[in-house]
Amino acid sequence: MKSSIRLQWLYSLLFLLLLGFSSALYWQGLDGSFILDDEHNITEIKNFDDHSLSEDMSRYVFSGEAGALGRPISLLSFALQFHNIHNVFAFKYVNLCIHLLIATCIFWLLIKITRLLAWDTHKSLFIALLSTALWLLSPIQVSTVLYVVQRMAQLSVLFTVIGLLCFVQGRTVLAQGKLRQGYLWASIGMFVAGIFAIFSKENGILLILYVLVLELTLFHKIPEPKFWKLWKTIFVYSPLLIIIAYFMFVANVLSGYEIRPFSLTERLLTESRILLDYLRDTFLPQPQSFTIFHDDYVISKNLITPFSTLPAVIIICSTLVIAWLWRKKIPVLSFAILWFFAGHALESTFLALMLYFEHRNYLAILGFLFAFSCLLFYLYSIIQKKILKIFMVVASGVWLLLLSFISYLEVGLWNNPVLQAVYWAEKHPYSGYAQSHAAAFMGDNGRPEEALKYYAHMLEVFPESSSHYIFWLNLHCAYPRIEPPEQKVMLAHFKQSQDDFGLGNGLNLLVSTHVEQLCPHISRQKIEEILGVLLDNPNINITHTLLYLQLGRLFAYHSEYLKAAAMIEKGTAYPMPNRAQAQTMQVYWLAQGRAFDQALALAKN
Repeated sequence: MKSSIRLQWLYSLLFLLLLGFSSALYWQGLDGSFILDDEHNITEIKNFDDHSLSEDMSRYVFSGEAGALGRPISLLSFALQFHNIHNVFAFKYVNLCIHLLIATCIFWLLIKITRLLAWDTHKSLFIALLSTALWLLSPIQVSTVLYVVQRMAQLSVLFTVIGLLCFVQGRTVLAQGKLRQGYLWASIGMFVAGIFAIFSKENGILLILYVLVLELTLFHKIPEPKFWKLWKTIFVYSPLLIIIAYFMFVANVLSGYEIRPFSLTERLLTESRILLDYLRDTFLPQPQSFTIFHDDYVISKNLITPFSTLPAVIIICSTLVIAWLWRKKIPVLSFAILWFFAGHALESTFLALMLYFEHRNYLAILGFLFAFSCLLFYLYSIIQKKILKIFMVVASGVWLLLLSFISYLEVGLWNNPVLQAVYWAEKHPYSGYAQSHAAAFMGDNGRPEEALKYYAHMLEVFPESSSHYIFWLNLHCAYPRIEPPEQKVMLAHFKQSQDDFGLGNGLNLLVSTHVEQLCPHISRQKIEEILGVLLDNPNINITHTLLYLQLGRLFAYHSEYLKAAAMIEKGTAYPMPNRAQAQTMQVYWLAQGRAFDQALALAKN
């Protein structure tokens, strides 16, 4: 008993030291600036008014567009920091605190799992500590912690782990014969924590799969209490069937593929390679090889293009078969495999999302880290020679320090956003997002000549893209000394160029600067010519409706309200994001143009 208590105090101290070391590791990355999606999702809170604070917060929290459910829990966490809107350090500091809190919950969760499996105290604590250390210090986690908007992923994981803690506590109590208390704990975990996880980010629904993986693997020998099958039917199987039915019969999962450069089949084939890349970067990461830009990742066109696709598909399918067949014989291995794939069941499968994001591994890699820790403990216990034991301990320690050092290098990049943007652009010359991100940072930091070099590079590497000339024009607006692109050459390009995601943002900025009279050296006629040519381009699909909206804004600014309303009418013939907002603008413009009957009729609809 005394030995067990000493071990608990020792590992508690080691865990506190681990949290302190992790804090020191990440501290240098807490400075910097908001980037990319941070601006869209967070900076609206700078407009909060103390006199209408509750209304402003409520409107912000329940008007989210980042996901299907709006992610109000995550937005609330941002809104509560409205007084820190100009202090990026404060936002990143909260992200770091959440990271450490999740690590604490993971450490606790793994201890409870191993105790339920009746593992001895030393084995339980060692494996829990090592698994948590690997999770905390892995360089693949850095962008999730320091990219402010990824707090959405963090909070979803936090509530998922809390839900798992409640579930395992319930399972433990049920094993002691306390049915009412046990079912209460398990149900709270699945329902309450699950709701919070889902409304932080939609993939909180994966809590169901994580519970199912635990039941199929590590917990398969634990006796099932009375009413257990009924409970699983209510809280696991039924929700799972509802989700499957939703994606099969309600959600149009193929609708997003028209704006992607890959099909559903190509996505699934490519993800097989990406999943293996995630595991490689978890266990054998390369220094400063991580980034949030992966749009240059080579798409698998078929099983042999590129050739690495076929081996990846074979490995994925084989491991899944092994995990299922050996789930009772080698439950730890099956747990690792099935946990990883459960974590990627939404974002790395059929949904028309971007192909590659490191934050998708935030919780998914835990299963493999747990299995690896179990393997190290097992090998150490069976090795007889002392020299081999010492070598194993030293090698493991060096590897853990190496992971920490690579994380330290990654964190250092987040401390200097300009250097980070330049480095990412150099490492990914065929990433349009990386190039435009670097160009934007150069422009924002008073270095337009360097920004122009990136746009010139993009025109060379992506000659079919539409947005680069628009970005160049916006650079000219901000810095008149930068010569604008030749109008005839630009219009000839727009007649046959391809659509891309940057076009809508670039045009919105261009029209906004004109409306706000910030760019007098680009005439209305020039902007109208650009919009007209793009509207006649049959390749422009994604941005078609936004072109009409921008043309409407241009007409409205020059008091041609009926023409502006007509542009909205044309735009609504196409799929339109924020249709209600666009129609509100149409009503307003009709009223301004004194077409009151039309405005009233549209308002009633």
